[in-house]
Amino acid sequence: MQCVCESRVDIVVISEPYRQLPFWFNDEGGDASIWVTLFNGKHAASETPIRNVGIVGFRVCDVFCFSGYCSPNKSKGQFNDYLKQLEGIIKEGRKRAPAIMVAGDFNAKSSVGGGGSKTDRRGTCLLDVTTRNELIPIRTTGNYSFLRNERTSFPDILSVNRRIRLSWRGSRVLGWYSASDHFYIEHKFRDNIKRVEGGAFKYLTKEMDVEGFLNKYDKYDGVYDENGFEFDETACGEGLHMSLEHTCAVDLKRRYPASAKRSANYWWSDELATLRSEL
Repeated sequence: MQCVCESRVDIVVISEPYRQLPFWFNDEGGDASIWVTLFNGKHAASETPIRNVGIVGFRVCDVFCFSGYCSPNKSKGQFNDYLKQLEGIIKEGRKRAPAIMVAGDFNAKSSVGGGGSKTDRRGTCLLDVTTRNELIPIRTTGNYSFLRNERTSFPDILSVNRRIRLSWRGSRVLGWYSASDHFYIEHKFRDNIKRVEGGAFKYLTKEMDVEGFLNKYDKYDGVYDENGFEFDETACGEGLHMSLEHTCAVDLKRRYPASAKRSANYWWSDELATLRSEL
């Protein structure tokens, strides 16, 4: 509470709280919450709630925010069922708002999302769900966000769509006391962003040389080099991401949506002018 009040943030995403407060937007199982602080005039649309066990979502301005929590004790099948629910809720949120943000503690390790140094099976499955729904993972500055018995990890993940990603300014783990094994994570975004020239686009892949395209990424295949030394997964993942962006920009053509043309609509007519002159 003290950290939130002093930093005057707009939205607080809470996973596995000790207890849920009545002025939060809460899930059905007591594990995930969203607190819209109202410090800076941001309001939640009360008619747009999405709730489930371990998942809650609300629209705040033009952003649909999701908070989630999934216990590490869930089996493989239970985790897969949770991801199916999460994906369905994300798709529903995309219909209600132009921008999407998914954050929480899913107990999934990922070197791409969050700030971890390795990726486990749960992390891979979670990334599959988020990227399939056009969400981009956000990397956080810091070595870990969870500390217990001298063991550290980075289970807290944030993914956003392209519209929010353009306004992202940075993310970091804070050193504030939280009365928990988890640390506070601060994400900063700009309120207003300039429209990207050309708007949204899609790459044309029908005439693409698939084999030649994939051959450029052979060096990222596997986690061990020819001498048996393990690669740095984080550096390898970031290198692959940058290489993929560069290759697509150079080798593939873009298709932009047709511009929406608006025709003028004049409501003032000669008949209205005549009637007015008679008054």
